[in-house]
Amino acid sequence: MSMTAPRSLVRVGVMAKITCSKSAIICILLLAFPVFHPGQLRAQQKDPALDLYYLATGAYNRKLYPAAIGGFREFLQKHGTHPKADQARQGLALSFYAQKQYVEAIPLLTALLSKPNLPKEVSRDRIILMQGQCLLRSGQKDQARDHFIKEQSRLQNPAYKASALAAICDIYFGKREWDQVNTWATQLAKAQLTADQAARGLYQQGFANYQLKNYEDAAGQLEKVGSLEAAVIWKIRSSYLLGECYTIVKKHAKAEPAFVAALSGLTGSDKTECHYRLGVTRFILANWAGAAEQFEAFLKSEPETRPEAQKQENPNIREAQLYIGRCLLEQEKFNEARNSLSRLTGLDGSLGARANLWFARVFSRLEKPNYDQAAATLEPAVRNYHNIAPVNDDLRFDYANALMSRNNPDWKTAADALGRINGGVFGQFAEVLAQRATCYHKLGDYNTSLNLANEHLSKFKDHEMSGDTRFLRAENMFLLGQADNAIKA
Repeated sequence: MSMTAPRSLVRVGVMAKITCSKSAIICILLLAFPVFHPGQLRAQQKDPALDLYYLATGAYNRKLYPAAIGGFREFLQKHGTHPKADQARQGLALSFYAQKQYVEAIPLLTALLSKPNLPKEVSRDRIILMQGQCLLRSGQKDQARDHFIKEQSRLQNPAYKASALAAICDIYFGKREWDQVNTWATQLAKAQLTADQAARGLYQQGFANYQLKNYEDAAGQLEKVGSLEAAVIWKIRSSYLLGECYTIVKKHAKAEPAFVAALSGLTGSDKTECHYRLGVTRFILANWAGAAEQFEAFLKSEPETRPEAQKQENPNIREAQLYIGRCLLEQEKFNEARNSLSRLTGLDGSLGARANLWFARVFSRLEKPNYDQAAATLEPAVRNYHNIAPVNDDLRFDYANALMSRNNPDWKTAADALGRINGGVFGQFAEVLAQRATCYHKLGDYNTSLNLANEHLSKFKDHEMSGDTRFLRAENMFLLGQADNAIKA
């Protein structure tokens, strides 16, 4: 159940493997056939054609389906216009159905449905549903869908109507036609449903809206499943997908209990994946201990539940290790955080860059910050990960701050590092301008410092650092011989 955006949260194919209990009941009803009592038989013994009919009926009722098929066929060949002919066609179709000879049953059912009037012993509702089932089970899904759509409004039996609507939803779901799933699930919700049918329909509709990126609508539908007395599988699936929807719309406080509810019923790789998702959610909610617990559970179970076909290492393993290190840092467990993060600093790519960033922050967050060590850690990282955006700018920013905060500040290198930060995307560019202005002031380049201070104040006049920047601008003006302007500034 790989469920995250952009990865798909649920394996659609699994849906077809689960048969709700209502379907089993419908199958029993479809196979039911009138049993005639001896009194009825004697009353009609004057008609010799009925001997064949009742022999075939008796064979069917004793589940001797091949014999029933032969008997009904012979009856229809000899007495095709007999008053019992339609009942015989129904009996023959039922016998084929019981034998899983669905293709043979279809023309018989089609003939019955084409008749405006049927004997009271022949249920049009049952014929409609059986025709759809035969089409489905013979692989004619599109034809089955069209049949159910055409006939569903004619169904009188609420259970049969619900089953027809559910079948339409199932077919569209299997074909990933999400708009149609949404439309027909709305119709299904109006029918008289069992709890399982209602839960299945809500899950399908929620999944469809998830695929359509209507996450709020999906969440509203999935929320309803929890209150139904339905099979646990629907509650688990709905909770998992609900957690994913809330994660995407950044309602993490609602995503957390949804993932917790799903976790209790999951097994194997699905449970492993849920541990990771719950860990990320708790991390965002600043529940550091709870997040670390889930990441540890993920790391423990991942090797045991990894699919055999998966040849590459799960990238979330390294991500979980990084998260654990960050959780330890946020809890001020500095030694443990340093040990945890140090194991990742030699990795390539984005993860290695981020590991170096947070490893250096261990030193800058100590009660007595060690900026020399932070700068020494970041110097090679800035060089080695210079092309790994966007974390490369975070590395430069932290490196510059460490250089500026050392006992012996390196204003030149700090200014150079800050100057390479992409102002178009970096979230703390106001601080970058202010700090560059400070660096150049310390270097005695008052003109460049003044220009940077002016840029900061023009772009971020309400920033919390604007007061300090105004003072720095005035000082630059004074040192540049602009005393009058300095006084006005």
